[in-house]
Amino acid sequence: MAIAPYEPTQEAAAFLNEVRSALQDFAGHFRDEALLVSTRELAATVTAVEELSKMVEQLQLIGAHVLDRQDIAAVGETDCRLTWAGQAPGDGARRTEFRNTAGFLRKRLKIGLGEARRRLRLGADTLPATHLTGAPAPPRLPALGAALAASGISGRAAALIRNAVERVRHTAAPAALQAMEVMLTRQAAEADLDILREVIKAWEAGLDPDGREPAAEFLRARQGLFLRGRHHGLHRIETAATDEQYEYLATVMNTSTNPRLHAAGAAADGTGPADPEGAAESDGPVRPAPVSTQARPAAARGPGRCLPGRPGRRRPAGHRRPPPAGPGHHRLQRPATTGRRHRPGRLHRPHRRRHHPPDRLRRGPDPRRTRR
Repeated sequence: MAIAPYEPTQEAAAFLNEVRSALQDFAGHFRDEALLVSTRELAATVTAVEELSKMVEQLQLIGAHVLDRQDIAAVGETDCRLTWAGQAPGDGARRTEFRNTAGFLRKRLKIGLGEARRRLRLGADTLPATHLTGAPAPPRLPALGAALAASGISGRAAALIRNAVERVRHTAAPAALQAMEVMLTRQAAEADLDILREVIKAWEAGLDPDGREPAAEFLRARQGLFLRGRHHGLHRIETAATDEQYEYLATVMNTSTNPRLHAAGAAADGTGPADPEGAAESDGPVRPAPVSTQARPAAARGPGRCLPGRPGRRRPAGHRRPPPAGPGHHRLQRPATTGRRHRPGRLHRPHRRRHHPPDRLRRGPDPRRTRR
């Protein structure tokens, strides 16, 4: 099917319908005959389709930006044209059910709200604006806009570049922002999106190494304790706290979940049960009463080697201490008694052993020092 060149007097919708019909016919033939062509021809066709998709994305950005300029959410679909003042004529009253242009695009085009907002943001920064006098104004990102107009990069790559420039705009100089925009646009035209993301991270780390410091209003709005419901038998709780609040919470949780502090406090206050009957009648958790091993004789303790520095505390070989039942357990510290040989200066030196001459060992004791 032959397609005539687009004339300015021709309706855009009618021309695009003809293009769509031609592409639909081509898609049917390509689906049936794709396996019969050579790989070189197939690769060239796929490349042409990808370039055509970039052109379609450019048309999507232009359409969304123009609809936002005409404030279609308030004016609605009318036959009136845009005036030099930048708004369609009307009494100013809202005539549609949409709050903004993104809502209109979501309803009319059947796209997500995030995609609609992406098109609006990208179109506002890459397309030229118009002053009240009718003179054109340059876009905020001229290099990125020129690449989109030439269908050199995709809309997703342009969105990544635009968001990266906006993140470092508050800290970087205008010359650095311009250089970042130009270099990222060239990278997007020569490489894929994965490489572009890594290059964006490098630029952001160089221009803004510390990141943006959050404002007090932002922290106040985001902090709090959030209940995330029950999942797999567990209740999920999410906490968003500042640095100071986190230090307080960590101190309280570590103190309240430490089993050593609970056992020591119960023994010092005398509140812990001393016998099994008292333990059964108590309402709190059952803990064994502390037993002193120093009062028992060595025969009652049985054979075994005691730990250094802790008389009366022994454990048989192969015995392991059972882990506590409660969370927040900290490893118990074991004191040890060191001698002169374990000083820091002697830890890494081998022990020197005194060697006697072999003749003294054979001769035996000195007869002059032996008493009769």
